[in-house]
Amino acid sequence: MVEGDANESLLLPEGSRLLHIGPPKTGTSAIQSAARAALPQLREHGVHYPNFGRGHGKAIASFLDIQNLTLTGSEVEPGATPDQALRAPSRAAWSALMADVAREPSRRVLISHEVTSQASDVQAKELIQELGYGVTHVVITLRPLAELLASRWSQNLKYGESRTLEDWLSDLFDELQETPVRLAGPLDHAGLVERWANAAGPENVTVVLVSKEDRGLATAAFESLLRLPGGTLAEAGTARW
Repeated sequence: MVEGDANESLLLPEGSRLLHIGPPKTGTSAIQSAARAALPQLREHGVHYPNFGRGHGKAIASFLDIQNLTLTGSEVEPGATPDQALRAPSRAAWSALMADVAREPSRRVLISHEVTSQASDVQAKELIQELGYGVTHVVITLRPLAELLASRWSQNLKYGESRTLEDWLSDLFDELQETPVRLAGPLDHAGLVERWANAAGPENVTVVLVSKEDRGLATAAFESLLRLPGGTLAEAGTARW
C-alpha cells in the first residue's frame, strides 16, 4: 500500500486525463464500478468520471475500430443484431466522450476500460494525441500472469467454455503465435508498458501491480493519483476479478 509522502508523489496536476487501460482481469471493473458509485464524491474533490452507462468501452472500441464484442468474445451489446455485433461501434461514441472530457478542462478526468490495452503502437499514440499529449497519464494495472489466465478461463466457463484449463491454455498459446497485438498485446506485459511509454512518455505512465491478496492496492493508487480521500473508491465499489 502506498502511504505518506509516496501518496503525494503520485498526484496528477489539475486538468490531467487519467487513462486506465487495464488489461482485462486486473481489477478494471472494480475501479469502474467504484467510480460510478462515487460520482458525487469524485465531483466534490475535483474529479470527473464521464458517466456513459456501461462505461467507456464502446467509445474506445469505436476509436480503435474493434468489433462490438466483449473481451471474452461471447457477449454483444444488448439488442445488437448478429450483423451489428461484427461491426465496430459508431465513431460518434468516441466523439461524445471527447466532448464530455472537453467540458472539464480544470478537473482531473478518469477514463477507464480494458479494451484500450488492445491498441496497436500507432493507435496508442493517436489516442494519446486525441486526449492531449503531456496532460494524459496512463495507468496500467498488472496481475501475475498465471493468476490472470486462470481468472479469464474461469470467466469463460460462464459463457459456455467446455475445455479444461490445460486445453484452453494450449489453444490460447497456439493462437497467440498467429495473432497480432489485439490478442497477444494485453498478455505481453513488458510490451504493453513499452507501447504506452512510447505513446505518452515514460514519465506519464504508472504501473500498479495488483493481486487477489491485496485488492485495495489499486484503489489506493487511484485515490493518490486523483487526490481523493483514502477509502473513497474502496468503500464505493465491490471488487470484481
